[in-house]
Amino acid sequence: MAVLNFNSGKNFIVPTENNTTYAGKAGDDVYIISQAIESNAKIDIIDTEGSNIIQLVDGITVSASLFTSNATRLTLSNGAEITISGADKFTFETSGNSTSGDIGANRDYTDFVKGMGLVEGPPSSGSQTGTADLIMKDAFGWVGTQYFGSNGNDDITLTKDVSNTVNTGKGDDVIRDVLATDIVNTGAGADTVYISYTTLDPNTSVSIDGGSETSDFDWIICDLTANSEKDFTLCRTAFVNFEGYDFTDSETQTIVLDSDDFVSINGQTLKIAGDLSDKVEVPEGASQTRTEGSYNYYSLNDTEIGIADDLTVTSTSSSSSTNTSSSSSYTVVNISVSADETITATSAAEDFRYEIDSEGVSKEGAFKVTINDFDKANDKLTLVILGGTSNLTTQQFDALGDVDVTSDGISGTQIFFAPDTSLDSGQLVLPGVEEAISGAWNPTTYTAEIIAEANLI
Repeated sequence: MAVLNFNSGKNFIVPTENNTTYAGKAGDDVYIISQAIESNAKIDIIDTEGSNIIQLVDGITVSASLFTSNATRLTLSNGAEITISGADKFTFETSGNSTSGDIGANRDYTDFVKGMGLVEGPPSSGSQTGTADLIMKDAFGWVGTQYFGSNGNDDITLTKDVSNTVNTGKGDDVIRDVLATDIVNTGAGADTVYISYTTLDPNTSVSIDGGSETSDFDWIICDLTANSEKDFTLCRTAFVNFEGYDFTDSETQTIVLDSDDFVSINGQTLKIAGDLSDKVEVPEGASQTRTEGSYNYYSLNDTEIGIADDLTVTSTSSSSSTNTSSSSSYTVVNISVSADETITATSAAEDFRYEIDSEGVSKEGAFKVTINDFDKANDKLTLVILGGTSNLTTQQFDALGDVDVTSDGISGTQIFFAPDTSLDSGQLVLPGVEEAISGAWNPTTYTAEIIAEANLI
């Protein structure tokens, strides 16, 4: 086999001749695989120096492919075979063509192999074949319902009614029509994910991750139900590592924030945008501190959130944020125990009142209290702060030192109160009451309040 050597500069090499080895030597070379290759030609490519690219032009068909950990053989539809030694050192550009100015998508060898059908990547030993009759096109990277992205700027639209798995590369990517059932990892880059939030169930486990890089700003864009009110905490905790939340959907919504939403994401200031008609409700105590660009910044507990300046911002007033527990619509059940005890709820709407102190220590003693048949739709749990004058949210209660709230399908919801002076803790259990807790305790499928004794009615 003849060997065709190239100089140390940057060469654009178009392999065409049968029984020829193309060796780029030093320099950053581009090997353009196109329809110009002779039928049934056998071509070898070897280049161990520089940063080199295998460019597979748009429209060519790879009828067969063979992969090892560091080499590949690509068979074109005309029978030509291209063997690439040291393939793991090359970048593979699909649908690119330097001779015509077309820019494709760059992938390393592992992601190229995945896009060719070996979803686990190159074999660690032996050889494996890829997908037959694969056409090089802009949609390269899809293998069934899995997408393996490039290191460029991917812009893809997902197929609905199936569960897609998407892993993009280093570029600034856009992923459209994402559902809560899809698995999305956008990786590095400033990425944007469009999702229909209207069907998001609080109990649905969502796996949509913007990546934990601290220099790139990722956006989640939600399509909400018209004229609805949404708890921002649910959105913020459902989607991981997104610094920006955009509710622009040509419909009107109210986005409600609480104190736990004043957080930074990956060391960056969280931002909220939306339609001109949208409203954002911030908690009592949050105040506007500055304006920069098209955002007004509100601060609470020394943490800022940026809210687009075309949104209407309202504040929760003291009267509306004070949750006073009324007994008028409930039968009050005052819990008082001297040992572990199980209480069974009746068919009436009941308010189960359990006493604590301001530090979250049980005043009922270090006993386990179990409330069976708690009706999430009709019953209520009230933790009464003895001697207290200020109510707490469930999130604030959960943030007290050594207080822990858990919920699962086996034990239900469990509240472990702070230890007393003897380092013993009380425990309250609601069997069968399961609600996913992401971050602090914030029940949405049942009613729970932490009320100061002075505010009880």
